[in-house]
Amino acid sequence: MLVFNLEWLKNQLGKDTAVSPSPFARWLKGTLLEVESGAVKVSFEVRPEMTNPMGLLHGGVIAGILDDIFGMAVFTLNKSNFFVTVNLATDYLAPAKTGEKVIAQAKIVKNGKQIIHAEGQIVNEEGKLLAKAT
Repeated sequence: MLVFNLEWLKNQLGKDTAVSPSPFARWLKGTLLEVESGAVKVSFEVRPEMTNPMGLLHGGVIAGILDDIFGMAVFTLNKSNFFVTVNLATDYLAPAKTGEKVIAQAKIVKNGKQIIHAEGQIVNEEGKLLAKAT
């Protein structure tokens, strides 16, 4: 069985998510910027296939990015099994356009036995908050 944990993620710093166990993460093509126990930061370029008809980053992709990096943050806890999302509340605050780079970060707020609570956000390169989720 493949092991995706904190040490494995540290070895992926600066690389894209092409080696992720998640097919969706591979499609997103993020670049891992920072990783520590309970937290990750990943950058993404907004590609045309990630946008809505207005050329803005699609809300579903925004939620997907946040959900995926929550999973990466949980991997840093070195759990022995896989996990699923039980709830995802997302606030959309500002748009991102095709060609822009966005930076998503997630942190674990509570590492429970059965439920792990995480918070995350997406900002643009200038640091403007685009979306946040729990």
